[in-house]
Amino acid sequence: MKQREILLLFFIIFCLTMQAIVYAQGASKVEIYFNAATEEYLRSNFSKAAENLEKALELKAENKKIKDFLVKILYEAGEYFYLKRNYHSAYNYLEKAKKYAPENKEIDELYNLVKSLVGKFTPESKEPTKGVAPKEEIKKQPPLVYQEPKIITKDRVIFLPAKEYKLSKREFFFLLGFLSLFFFLLLLSLIIISLRFKKLKKDIATTTQTL
Repeated sequence: MKQREILLLFFIIFCLTMQAIVYAQGASKVEIYFNAATEEYLRSNFSKAAENLEKALELKAENKKIKDFLVKILYEAGEYFYLKRNYHSAYNYLEKAKKYAPENKEIDELYNLVKSLVGKFTPESKEPTKGVAPKEEIKKQPPLVYQEPKIITKDRVIFLPAKEYKLSKREFFFLLGFLSLFFFLLLLSLIIISLRFKKLKKDIATTTQTL
């Protein structure tokens, strides 16, 4: 009976170890995606930054920090393309931002504004498609130079996970797995030795009775 309990204990320890290792690997992937998104964001590559954060959010959907950072990037991208008069791209980013933050009034206002302009402008010309005579010469305006709004960039907060914490956390889980496996093998060896000792004792008793 004791042997079964010991084996059951080994099995539980082994399962917990495997679960810890899987969790550590998943957490490391989330941090990789998050760090990659941060680097792309600093390069103003909104598309890649949002893509990496969406992958991180798929692995850890309950992480509010990742979700807030994603909404921030999507909103800034929508505002950037709005100022560039690329209303279709702005609409796509703001639509995603609205999906992740439906109660955000700031996103909702810009989304409705861009939505009203999408049908009036084509992606190629970025000029009105209605109300212009066919032969009317359209004066091209000089391209706008984008300047990020002070309200957004004044207190730009970038969540960079501490490298020391990441390494210590990963090392902790791998160390936990190694120690659990070590104790598992150690206890298994003790059981085998105990069984052999009992068998040897039984053989000696049988030999003694024969003599």
